[in-house]
Amino acid sequence: MDTTLCCFCKEKEETTSHLFIECRVAWLIWNLCYDWVGVKLADPLEPASHFLHFNLIDTPATVNLAFGNIWIAFISEIWNHRNKHIFKEGVIDHSEIFFLVQLKVYMVLGYFKSSFCLFFLFLLLS
Repeated sequence: MDTTLCCFCKEKEETTSHLFIECRVAWLIWNLCYDWVGVKLADPLEPASHFLHFNLIDTPATVNLAFGNIWIAFISEIWNHRNKHIFKEGVIDHSEIFFLVQLKVYMVLGYFKSSFCLFFLFLLLS
């Protein structure tokens, strides 16, 4: 078995860009996230550029804080799920990853008592 292959798709070498953005599993989850918040974005292939797409021009800081938290929650959940799959022989489930992203975002926004808490709770429960 080639250990350099992406553990999710087993099609390409696991690089940062591939794991978090290019992989078809990551792509499915990003699309769920975009649909969840009602945003359409073009996906740059470089993670740093991808993060910058979550800082919207002429948008209140609280909205950008929420979008930044979505990006961070997504990246951390992909990484956690990857490690669970590799080290504990976990099953790859893009729906579970997406749900955990939603939960993390809600928890972080709830912690900061953001005005978007109820909005994201509504989206989580819908």
